[in-house]
Amino acid sequence: MLAGLAPPMTRVAAAAARAVAGQLLRPPHHPVRHRGRPSTHSSAAAGGAPADAVPAAADASSPAPSPPRLKLLPVVHHPLFSAPVLPAGHRFPMRIFQRIHDRLLAQRLVLPEQVREPSGNGAEPTDAELAAVHCPDYLAALSAGTLDAARARRVGFGDLLNSSPLLMRRTRAEAAGTLLCARLALEHGLAVATAGGTHHARGDGGSGFCVINDMAYAACALIASGEVGRVAIVDLDVHQGDGCASILSAGGGGGGGEEEAGAAASAGSGGATAPQQQQQQGQPPGRRREGGGGGGGESDGDSGRPPAWVRARVFTLSVHARNNFPARKVPSSLDVALEDGAGDGEYLAAVASALARVLAWLGAPLPPPLPSSSPALPSSSLGPGALGADGTAAGAAAGAAGAAAAAGAEQAPSAAPAAPARRPCLVLFDAGVDVHAADALGRLSLTDAGLRRRELLVLDTFLAAGVPVAGLVGGGYDDDLDALAERHMHLHRAALRMWEEYGLGRGGGWGKEGRAGAGAASAGGDSGARPAAAAAGL
Repeated sequence: MLAGLAPPMTRVAAAAARAVAGQLLRPPHHPVRHRGRPSTHSSAAAGGAPADAVPAAADASSPAPSPPRLKLLPVVHHPLFSAPVLPAGHRFPMRIFQRIHDRLLAQRLVLPEQVREPSGNGAEPTDAELAAVHCPDYLAALSAGTLDAARARRVGFGDLLNSSPLLMRRTRAEAAGTLLCARLALEHGLAVATAGGTHHARGDGGSGFCVINDMAYAACALIASGEVGRVAIVDLDVHQGDGCASILSAGGGGGGGEEEAGAAASAGSGGATAPQQQQQQGQPPGRRREGGGGGGGESDGDSGRPPAWVRARVFTLSVHARNNFPARKVPSSLDVALEDGAGDGEYLAAVASALARVLAWLGAPLPPPLPSSSPALPSSSLGPGALGADGTAAGAAAGAAGAAAAAGAEQAPSAAPAAPARRPCLVLFDAGVDVHAADALGRLSLTDAGLRRRELLVLDTFLAAGVPVAGLVGGGYDDDLDALAERHMHLHRAALRMWEEYGLGRGGGWGKEGRAGAGAASAGGDSGARPAAAAAGL
């Protein structure tokens, strides 16, 4: 799906300068697609009339073709995302998720009919399904309300974790929402949620208001089912994604485990490797803390980590504040640590450089075929109506061939046809806004303009390469919930803009290779069934 893509480092390095200058990344091969206007590149290339020529009058005897029905950007939300009501003064802004949803609708950025809810029988993951990324004893204690005081304290919700069944329903609904958002992105090219990004939860316990790691769960479920070949977690929350790294890195992530300082990242030069980081943190090289161990050919059993062949298909990127939580970092595939006070220019340049590394990994050859004995994850993660390995419902049977087939291993499925050789990639984007200068728990200094440019940079980079993106809101902390919601909504505004400029709702589909179909930009007019793009304020 990345065939013909310009070398990622060159393309994104050039984009970094434009991003710092406040310009939207626009690859030369993908012109802006405006509503009702043909591409200015297509007519000349085809030898037709100039783009600004007056079109010939239509034959009065021929009825005018009806414009295709527009599809709307999928937005995943559930009322449980803001449940339960927390005690007054609690640091976690539980009500923010419903506030984001309400403001999106009140401002007519989103219509009720485009909101998708993870609901129905089997929508919320079971303990057996979550055991792909979490220890069974931890999950059992959560379900029974018997989690020990030390682990409950690390999560940050106190006694509520054991006393409130509603909190656990909320936790499972959020994981289901992230998986639904990812599947919608595979189907349409782009989808966003009003919650998600619980990147601190490790295999053996939660931390930092994160009970279950929704991104690790979604990534592993999609890989094991054969729906995707690779997943990149692009974590731009101000706090390092230690949970995702603990569950998914080490032996996976394309041989990552590198850390770069902000200045070094923007120049593309490396910093400390994973073994060096471990020695600096007083840990013997080659060992991982809290279930973060290396990658053999088998599952890590009850450690809350998926098998090595799954981890090898996940890349974890974390761009964060060096001196912020957690105090002891777990090496990701790539960590970019920024010093306190980093502003828009330094931050965006570092992100652009890191995105080039992610693109290079997504386009690299898959790891070697797996032995037939490689363990699989629970197939029940697919759920009813799941997409198949080729990104369509028609390919669902092929995905049932199992996890080994997803990696190219030779396997003899009993009934399902052979899975396609090529599978789409996917990006899970944690768009945490605690990088903002006004955030109560952040140490960086991004402005609203910097946040807006970051969201556009990430979405445009991957959509231009034909890689679908699922956008999650991540962290953000402010007593003024309206101001905080507006920061989070930069993600949704950017997604609305990219949805229109890439023609994702205009027919032609996203296509098996990931890139929007050839007819995506050909439809003119607007049905009036969606808010005007100008309402996004971009």
